[in-house]
Amino acid sequence: MDWYLINSIGLLSLFVLMLICILWLRTKVIKTQQQAVQQHLQLQQGIEQLQLRLLTAEKLSTASQKKVAELKSSQLSNEQAIEQVLQLQSHIEPKLKDLYQHQQAHANALQLIQSESKEQKLYGRAKKMIEMGADVEELINECEVPRAEAELLISLYRK
Repeated sequence: MDWYLINSIGLLSLFVLMLICILWLRTKVIKTQQQAVQQHLQLQQGIEQLQLRLLTAEKLSTASQKKVAELKSSQLSNEQAIEQVLQLQSHIEPKLKDLYQHQQAHANALQLIQSESKEQKLYGRAKKMIEMGADVEELINECEVPRAEAELLISLYRK
């Protein structure tokens, strides 16, 4: 009986030891599974964040492509406008040169007319003064003409 009891106790001890090992292994497996689940959740969150970033990047890419297309269209319009301006400039430039030359000619003619007008006024005044009996000195002082010219005017208009 002692032997039976010892064997029973040994078997019971072995059974308890096996049960402890199984429980220990079970807790290890559970911990490993929990860690795997946590890692899976973290990976899933990382994937979701990457998907969000990818979606944002795709939206930005689409917006950038639209903006590039708009800029290209605008550039083409600007290039066409510049071409039109250059064509107009090539047509206008000779006309502007002609206008400038005409303006210079008119300015010169106006200046000549104005100077002639001043001289006519001066000689008209001198004529009236001579008709009223002015002498050479009065013509020199009032009309600012040289002595020889004053004498010539008097000889022309007193006769």
